[in-house]
Amino acid sequence: MLATPKNIPSSPGVYFFLDKKKQPLYIGKASNIKNRLGSYFHSSKDLRIQQMLDEATSVTWRVLGSEIAFGGFYAIWVYAPRAKPEGALPGPG
Repeated sequence: MLATPKNIPSSPGVYFFLDKKKQPLYIGKASNIKNRLGSYFHSSKDLRIQQMLDEATSVTWRVLGSEIAFGGFYAIWVYAPRAKPEGALPGPG
């Protein structure tokens, strides 16, 4: 299982869970990256999240000036199709 990363910023941005080939398993956005990533590692009982954490070999992030700077939440659906729930449509989240 992926260990909790250190030195996570408390800033808005985008985070990436990557597999052993450095391909995205999941891409998400957060107004506070530290709090959001902490929710995956400390309190998740969701089986899908646990499976993702088991498969992930790294997590990285990019700090943005604001959550709005993320711009296209649609990128989550384009670049991480394995993370998209079946039948889900792109949209703000």
